[in-house]
Amino acid sequence: MNCCNDRHELKYEITYKSAKGGQYTPTWLVCDSCYENRKCFGADDVIESVKAIA
Repeated sequence: MNCCNDRHELKYEITYKSAKGGQYTPTWLVCDSCYENRKCFGADDVIESVKAIA
């Protein structure tokens, strides 16, 4: 699993859609600030799910 930055307080788990014909679904843990800056983590059409984590 990937993280936006080791020093950030991680709040969301973002799972991306797999590539066409693929089975790998990348997952990232991100903080509030990085989550709001969608340029870094893709548009809604490539995101499969977003879960809030404690």
